[in-house]
Amino acid sequence: MDLNEMLKEKLTFRYREPLEFIISMGMLACEEAMLKLAEDYKIQIDPLLKEFFDYAREHLSAHSLRELKVFFGHDFFHGSLNMCCYRLLAFRPEIDQVAELIEALKQENEESLVSGMVYDVYYDRMDEFLDGEQWDERSGDLPFLMERVKRQPPADSVATAREPLLECLSHPKEAKQRLLHLLMQVDQGAFEPWKDRFRAMSEPGLNRYKELFEENPAKFIREYEKLSPDFYIQENQTIVHVSFCLQVGNYYMAFGSEVGLYLFGLRNEEIFGTAATLEKVEQFFKAMSDNRRLKMISLLLKRPHYGTEIAEVLGITPAAVSYHANFLFFLDLIEMKRTDHRLYYHLRKERMSELLQMAGRVLLEE
Repeated sequence: MDLNEMLKEKLTFRYREPLEFIISMGMLACEEAMLKLAEDYKIQIDPLLKEFFDYAREHLSAHSLRELKVFFGHDFFHGSLNMCCYRLLAFRPEIDQVAELIEALKQENEESLVSGMVYDVYYDRMDEFLDGEQWDERSGDLPFLMERVKRQPPADSVATAREPLLECLSHPKEAKQRLLHLLMQVDQGAFEPWKDRFRAMSEPGLNRYKELFEENPAKFIREYEKLSPDFYIQENQTIVHVSFCLQVGNYYMAFGSEVGLYLFGLRNEEIFGTAATLEKVEQFFKAMSDNRRLKMISLLLKRPHYGTEIAEVLGITPAAVSYHANFLFFLDLIEMKRTDHRLYYHLRKERMSELLQMAGRVLLEE
């Protein structure tokens, strides 16, 4: 069996309402970070999603909105106190209704639930957290976990999760009840009236991406995920959920379950698709077509420079430096940082490498 056929067996495109529910809660709780991401990608958030945020804030109580921040508001892109919901959906792929998710969560052991929260917050610092101990041996020891959480700070992006995590460890039964109550309140107060619209927005995109995937699975994975297709050959079955609420981004989740979850933003084609890739490559070639911009990049490869330095070396005015820099800013090739009261241009070498590889794939029609 060739690579593409194996990939078709590994990945299944399927809309799951409980996933959209959990994503919508994360997006609402992390709205500021989501808007920043959209700005970085140079896209506008769909007005319908903003309308949902306004609706949710109007119809949910102040208490529910605070609890939303506690469980979902730390960093959407890092494991946090809400990952237990995703984990449950990975281990229970048959769950397709929010009510089924809530019912399944009711059956979960509260101590295992909060233990999992610890792992999700500290997974990228687990060696320091355990300090020689083994997770399998210590995961059920809540006093030990509490002592380690007090001693070891999590990653900066989820630093705000530390105090609520300690609360959950102190009162696991109450933590479970709080999470359940929050899910029920958001479902009835905000998600239920919108769920059909979210499905109606997501499913055409799911069908479109499924067709693109089936045409050439390996190319789809390289283009949209920037991963080697071999990654999925080594993994278990994966459900691809195309999400309106997520808008942009790709997030793969595996919990040692037989099924992995791949969250896929509805508007990814605007950022990662063939048309978007061609546009970026065209802009890259345009930027590189001017000898002065090439010399600017050559200077910045050696070290950061401030504007007057670049102007003197290239024999152009500071205004011309700004003009040429805008081409590179647009491609995210450079950034500015203040040092000793001066603004220095810095080259983003990893971005240069990414654009060169992208151009190579386009030229070679890979």
